[in-house]
Order: sequence, then C-alpha cells, then structure tokens
Amino acid sequence: MPPFIATTALLTGKIDAAALPEHYATLAESMSAKVLVRSQNLWSAMPGSGVVATEEFLKKHRDIVVRIVRILTKATKYMKDHPDEAARIVAKYLASDVGIISKSMSYLDYLTHINVREIQQYINYLVKYGVLRRNLSASEFIDLSILGGKS
Repeated sequence: MPPFIATTALLTGKIDAAALPEHYATLAESMSAKVLVRSQNLWSAMPGSGVVATEEFLKKHRDIVVRIVRILTKATKYMKDHPDEAARIVAKYLASDVGIISKSMSYLDYLTHINVREIQQYINYLVKYGVLRRNLSASEFIDLSILGGKS
C-alpha cells in the first residue's frame, strides 16, 4: 500500500507493522509508533532514488536530462549545506512539521554519485526474491556520462 495509507493503517491499529520510507517512518514515530530498524542500519549504502528516462527520450532530449541532473545536484548540495532551511522548504511542501522533517532528513545521506556495485547488488536481490525474472547488468541501463563519468 502507498506509504501514507500504510502510516495511517499502522497508527490506527489496522496493521501491526509496516516498512516505510522516510519521512513516513519518522512521522509515524512522532505519533507513537516504534521504529524497529532503519534501512541505513541494514544496508548503509543502499541506492535510494534516481533519474529515470527511456532510451528514446534520452537520445532525443539528452540536454533536458542533463539539466534535470544538474538541478538535482544543485538542490542536493543546497540541502546538505543548508539543512535547516531545506527542512523548512520540505515541510512546507509536505504540509508537515519542520521538526519531524528535520529529524527525518538527518537519517538520509544526500549524494549524487552512482555506486554501480551497490545498484548491481540491489538488482541481484530483486532477482533472488523473484521481483525480476532475469539478472541484468547495472551497466546495461546506467549512463554515467550524464554525471561526467564514464558510461
């Protein structure tokens, strides 16, 4: 179920446990739920989110993808350099409490580099547990040249 529904279900006693991403885990904790473990404690370098585009879009509009990556890189740097202001901005857009958002953000490591080895490990787990039918090489779909690295 979507995180906001899982959080509500947890807090209303409809379910006993949930796996929640930040900021939902910290929000639930602030409302009396007990956080049993955070993903960082299980896999400290686990890949989070990323920029995804079809090959066709990337071929036709590479400049747009590069601009998006640059904007995200700049925003990530701002969040790291100005965590209090970033928490205020995020809280405003999530209609949440600044203290909860600030605490939630403190659990995350904001990076813009790509760790291909960690992504490959993630893919291997997805295959192992049946989420993906076949193993893929991370290098089949990761284009590091957009970040100024090698593809």
